[in-house]
Amino acid sequence: IKDEQWTKSFNAYISFKKELGREPSNHSKTEPEASIGRWTNNQRQNYRKSKISNDRIDKLNSINFKWKLKI
Repeated sequence: IKDEQWTKSFNAYISFKKELGREPSNHSKTEPEASIGRWTNNQRQNYRKSKISNDRIDKLNSINFKWKLKI
């Protein structure tokens, strides 16, 4: 993902968490939430596969991003 799009999704995630106080669901029936949920899942998958830059990891860690979700 290009940096501009990644930053846009990152900011959407921050806004979602601030407004609703929970993780977005990629199974949501509302598209904004589902889109943000898919983005967060992609970040977790890329992290597990070591396909995410240290800069992005640092940015996600700075907002206490949850790398693993309890199911």
